[in-house]
Amino acid sequence: MTEPRYAGSVLALQLAAGFTLTIVSIRLVPVVVGAVGWRYALLPLAAGPLLGTVAMLRLRRLPAARGLANGKR
Repeated sequence: MTEPRYAGSVLALQLAAGFTLTIVSIRLVPVVVGAVGWRYALLPLAAGPLLGTVAMLRLRRLPAARGLANGKR
């Protein structure tokens, strides 16, 4: 959590990081395709959703999760 006065700055930083990661991914896919072919070129992109799922499952176990989800997990 961040202090409310920094919420806008933190959100802007998070969005900038997301857009940067997207641009890097889009630029690297053709390079990887040239090196290993389409069969394995998109495999590294699966890491994002996999890590996101793991992170959300870990966050769900925190005591504060109940307050954020109206008492539901």
